[in-house]
Amino acid sequence: MAAMNRFSDMLGMSARQWHLVDARHQVVGKLAIQLTLLLRGKWKPTFARGIDVGDHVVVINTEDVDFTRDQWQTKKYHWHTLYAGGFHTVKAKELHRKNPTEVLYRAVYGSLPKNETRHVFMKRLHLFPDSRHPYRENISFSIAGPSVQFKKLADYTDADILNVPVVVEPEKFVSRPKDKALMPQLHAQYKRNLPKTLSAWKKMKAAAGETGEEAVDALPQNLHE
Repeated sequence: MAAMNRFSDMLGMSARQWHLVDARHQVVGKLAIQLTLLLRGKWKPTFARGIDVGDHVVVINTEDVDFTRDQWQTKKYHWHTLYAGGFHTVKAKELHRKNPTEVLYRAVYGSLPKNETRHVFMKRLHLFPDSRHPYRENISFSIAGPSVQFKKLADYTDADILNVPVVVEPEKFVSRPKDKALMPQLHAQYKRNLPKTLSAWKKMKAAAGETGEEAVDALPQNLHE
């Protein structure tokens, strides 16, 4: 019985799994490395370089991938048609506008080993520009991307924007014993910046239709001391 259990475990690990990865707001290079590990099956304990234990990977929302810094403008792709004058160059932004999956495809292709197995791995990579794909019944795992999802300005509500800046006490941030020596300095800086913060608070609330006095009354009482 134990031998059969081990055999079933090995069979489950060797079977090709289907992974779903959301590429929205993911950096192209970091995402390509993660997809390469899944395509080659390097996350499995049964991985061996001479055995193909890779999985299928379905990537959605490739039209929303990101580059760091200004690489959308500076990064270029080159190829040659093998005819006279057939050298072509295109920027990453232009290539992404024509084909939203091509940038990520090239990144994964370049991350795989440079041998004949690369074409075999790429056949198991399924890229889609939006969230629609025909492999919903095959998906075994849903994996998060490597990049941290930060909240953008468009994701904040009007109430969140009007409540900025938020005045807080320094004690909420300085709680470790080694930072207690900085408390007098932080309190002095806090008192110097308090009038500027109250002024900005009044202007923001006045723009929202509230009076400055109501805005000040809404603040914690200990701020007036």
